[in-house]
Amino acid sequence: MQELEKGVLLNQIETLLEQARYKVSTTVNNALLITYMEIGNLIVEDINNHSSISDYEAKSLRKLSKDLTQKDIHAFQECCKWWKNPSRTHL
Repeated sequence: MQELEKGVLLNQIETLLEQARYKVSTTVNNALLITYMEIGNLIVEDINNHSSISDYEAKSLRKLSKDLTQKDIHAFQECCKWWKNPSRTHL
């Protein structure tokens, strides 16, 4: 009871929560970084399979961009909103 009255317990809980948030954000950021690098590698490989870069840019990149935007933009936007909101409690 004395720890509760002095705020010691509260401070310990707050510290644990902050440490957990930091670990989660670091893990998520690392996963995203690796994912973006893998996406970049896939695009480079696909570029190398085309006869000219201008042809690739004119057709493939525009289509890929459009398809990804239509397919995943909602999920991506929700994820970004969640991470930007300091009072986030769920996805």
